[in-house]
Amino acid sequence: MHNLLFKVGRTREGMLFEGAFVVLALLVWAFALLLLHHTPDMAPTHLELSGQPDQYQSKWHLLVSCIILSLAALSCLVLAYFPHLANLPVSVNNSRQAALVVRMSRTLALGLLLFVPALALRLTTGSPILGWVVAGLIVLILMVFTWLVHRAR
Repeated sequence: MHNLLFKVGRTREGMLFEGAFVVLALLVWAFALLLLHHTPDMAPTHLELSGQPDQYQSKWHLLVSCIILSLAALSCLVLAYFPHLANLPVSVNNSRQAALVVRMSRTLALGLLLFVPALALRLTTGSPILGWVVAGLIVLILMVFTWLVHRAR
């Protein structure tokens, strides 16, 4: 079965997610730019297993990475209006499934946006812990919402 087309309109929930996205984006970018200002010209971008840096890049690498992550997050927010385009192992065949895909896309947008400060901290402090936590959160979001969409058939 193929995904059916569902019309997604403007809702209070959608406006709350979009408003939260804008506020979070402003906070995240302010934090990232603050860290960029205090980052040395060459920052560690990769750590070996012992925690010692083994690769360095220009601090502008942080800016480019943050822009890419922000665009990916914005894409997820826009994708919420087109649930039939979601690439899930489950077909979206009813309005309940479509609503769950919309909510998943919006939640993923916020999760991806959280990667920006995690990356900024990783490049400035060398600690990957926050990045792993955010990555785990994103995987959890995907798993839970995929299961919910499957159950809503």
